[in-house]
Amino acid sequence: MSNPDTKTRILNEAQRLIHAYGYQGFSYKHIAERLGLRNAAIHYHFPNKADLGTAYVERLLTQFSGYRDHLNQKYANDPVLRLQRLTAIPLNYLSTPGMTCPLGMLEADIRFLPAPMLQATHALGQAMRAWLAEILEQGRALGVMQFHGDAKTKALASWAMLQGASLMAASHDVELYEQVVNQLFTDLRIDNAAQETL
Repeated sequence: MSNPDTKTRILNEAQRLIHAYGYQGFSYKHIAERLGLRNAAIHYHFPNKADLGTAYVERLLTQFSGYRDHLNQKYANDPVLRLQRLTAIPLNYLSTPGMTCPLGMLEADIRFLPAPMLQATHALGQAMRAWLAEILEQGRALGVMQFHGDAKTKALASWAMLQGASLMAASHDVELYEQVVNQLFTDLRIDNAAQETL
């Protein structure tokens, strides 16, 4: 396989730094030193940090959309499994030392994000919450989940709980996030037999 081009290498390194330190926690100097580039080379591909940050979030949205569409197709009639896969997204980041869920970190820093990056972050959050609402609605329709009220409101409340847990787990213990996920499944009255180990 050929080595990634310079633009991709820059974006990969920016993603690593954002996951580890947040959007405010790095500069072009950090990327240049890590990749052995001049700042001018980074500015050539991403004229300013807002462009780089927006490209990073748009990449996350593209990755998430592909993941969602794949699972919707492969497990169209299994909302419990799709819920497990959705709640596992933050866990995959938290399981890596020094990492946290990028969306949780971005939304925590929402006041400091430039406008284009803010819009992309909103789009990513809306896409993930919409998928959660779809899963909950189907789960209730199939009789494998129970909750009061409409699915969109339940999804919003559940997502707030999961995002809060992911931020807390990043500074404490990943088991904290797993406990909250287990509580969500309990609240939804999901049969233990239908669950799959995360």
